Amino acid sequence: MRNLIFITISICFGTLLAGNEEQIGLTKDFNAYFNVIDKIESVDEYLYPELFNVFPKATIQMAIKDIYDDTTVKTTFLDSKITSIEKVISYDGAKYAKLNYSYLLKLTFLEADFEDENGTITNIYKSKYGKENVVYDATTKTYSILLNNTMVAIWKPDYNHWKFVEAKPETKEVFKLIFPENIIKKLKL
Repeated sequence: MRNLIFITISICFGTLLAGNEEQIGLTKDFNAYFNVIDKIESVDEYLYPELFNVFPKATIQMAIKDIYDDTTVKTTFLDSKITSIEKVISYDGAKYAKLNYSYLLKLTFLEADFEDENGTITNIYKSKYGKENVVYDATTKTYSILLNNTMVAIWKPDYNHWKFVEAKPETKEVFKLIFPENIIKKLKL
């Protein structure tokens, strides 16, 4: 009887450790992704490769480059953190997880004559992201916007780390092209 209890506890503890290690690895890779988000040649290393079948890598790199080369607005991503990880799903040798995360987006307007007349831009951001999530500093001409988003993390045996894809309502059609239908249903994408 003691052996049965010991075996049961060992199995349960081993399962918890494996799940915890998975989450630790996913969190580590998420942080690495956000650390290279401004490095055009590195960020695509963390994007789900099947995404490039829909959007060519050069197009994605150009979009990222355009954000950081903008001479009118400096864009900064800060304080990214995972707020929750839904259960990791194994399917056909791969692992998929939906995760919720937050980060602080800073948009600093660099033009000397920039002015948010009557708070028009501030109000647009507040209506889109929630008034409690938007702060405007007129002295530095900087908007600080706290964003809460969702993404899908994917791991396959031939990957050396987790890969990521943003999960937004407008990406539902893209998901049909890059994920198995089973995963779309299980992750409620």
